[in-house]
Amino acid sequence: MQRTIPIVAIRESIFPHTVYNPLFGRNKSMNPLMPAFQGDKIVAIFNQKDPNTDNPEPSDLHEIGTIATGKSNDVNRYEVHAMIQEGSQSPLR
Repeated sequence: MQRTIPIVAIRESIFPHTVYNPLFGRNKSMNPLMPAFQGDKIVAIFNQKDPNTDNPEPSDLHEIGTIATGKSNDVNRYEVHAMIQEGSQSPLR
């Protein structure tokens, strides 16, 4: 059985097996994060090809991303601060 994992686009680089402390502020990023952090905290993070793209579509993302586990988060109405770690590579499908 295949599993669907929420996808989050980021402007900067993230690598597997590292700790990453992002600030998510775009609705398109926050929407998949909110249920993920209420559940198993697993998200797929993909770097944008062009960091200046404000509303990235799947074609704007690199084909290989990182499956990551959120370890902590601080959520307010406008942004999510998170600590992400223990990632592994995954293709965008």
